[in-house]
Formats: sequence, structure tokens, C-alpha cells
Amino acid sequence: VRQQKLFPNTSPPTPTSSKWGH
Repeated sequence: VRQQKLFPNTSPPTPTSSKWGH
């Protein structure tokens, strides 16, 4: 998904990133 690119697992600023990052 695009979210993965916006929120990489390297820096999870929001809980949403945790879903895509992890």
C-alpha cells in the first residue's frame, strides 16, 4: 500500500504506521 511508503517501519510516528510498518 502507499501508506507503507509514507510511514516506513523505521520511524512509526502514528499508530497507523505501526500497522503498515510492522
